[in-house]
Amino acid sequence: MKKYFKLFEECYIVSGKDKYTLYNVLTGNIYEIDEKRGKFCLLSENNMDIENACNNSGLLLSEAKIFIKEMESATLGMMSDFPIAMDKLNILPKWTEKMFFKQSHGINKATIGMDYDCSNSCNFCGNDAVTNRYKCWSCNSTSRSPIADDVAFRIIDIISERDCKELYLKEGDLLSDWGKTLRIVDYALNRGIEKVLLNIIHPIDDMTIINDMRVRNISLVLQRYIEKKKQIELIMSESRKYEGLDVTYILLTELDNKETIMQVAQNISQMYSYKLLIDFMIPNKLENVSKEYFDIERTIGKIDLVSYSIRQFHNECFYKNCYFDKEGNVYPCAGLKNRKYGDIDSMPETFRSENLGNYWNMSLSKKQECKECSMRFACNNCESLNYTLTGSHDRNVLCVKTII
Repeated sequence: MKKYFKLFEECYIVSGKDKYTLYNVLTGNIYEIDEKRGKFCLLSENNMDIENACNNSGLLLSEAKIFIKEMESATLGMMSDFPIAMDKLNILPKWTEKMFFKQSHGINKATIGMDYDCSNSCNFCGNDAVTNRYKCWSCNSTSRSPIADDVAFRIIDIISERDCKELYLKEGDLLSDWGKTLRIVDYALNRGIEKVLLNIIHPIDDMTIINDMRVRNISLVLQRYIEKKKQIELIMSESRKYEGLDVTYILLTELDNKETIMQVAQNISQMYSYKLLIDFMIPNKLENVSKEYFDIERTIGKIDLVSYSIRQFHNECFYKNCYFDKEGNVYPCAGLKNRKYGDIDSMPETFRSENLGNYWNMSLSKKQECKECSMRFACNNCESLNYTLTGSHDRNVLCVKTII
């Protein structure tokens, strides 16, 4: 009697040039599998019986039995007496792409560059010789002329009509004109934006402002540029004020100050439940970036259902996200301000599939060096960093398999 093996609906097998990778999108675990076992899984997923799957993959039947027991023990799949029809978990099933009538393109998250004045003198601000990975989160403005209220309101009208749920305001010191910031925040909340995040580059000393944030359930992205060890105590002291708020710290520094920033991150994580993001300022040419930086950034983490679903066909950073500057120009992200693809005066053209697809569909599966790698749905990637360091989007400089 024929026997069959099937991975559970949360498990995906992805083929590569010489290896296969198994993704469990519920636990986030990732497993590299050799070619024979990977091919066996792939054939089994297509409802080929175990014996024929062994014959076609080169895996011995005795090896397959051991492998299946290991898979069952790890709760990754099951054996059965008949073929199993099972739809894989996916928030973006393939059949939606074949619909004749498609839904209009929505926006999940929008970022607005506010361009407020700023009294900080960060070494990297306005310095074209350096760059950083998380420009989408950090302040990168050198302008001192803030966005007009009517432009901000118009942008919010546009994104709210496209069901935007999250709005991020950054660039400059948003506390320097808190009344203006609050007007824009309130307008967004009244238009149905569910979550507003503010990039705050200074400690908040005014408890009235903190209370304004609590009442409106504003999320904070506290950007801190770490230069000296004495800043550790200052950051720890200010952190107490924000308890009860949704807080993310983005800690920036140079690579040679790595130990200090790691100590800051450790201290914060031990005392508070705040989220942490560490970013390093590096030279803007690939050949000048140290191996130490890539040793830190080239990592493989856990991957969830949402990330895997998007990464199969899209760029996770660009998909349903966009950045507006203070003039109303639209870009794929804040790190690619030389890649304008529309403006608020040409919304129908800006949000056409042909226009958005150039960026939304920029997945690693489209890159020549990545499309045959089974780790392509787990690998880190930043197109802003790719373009800044290499001058193109052809490479993934954060590829975990790259050897410097």
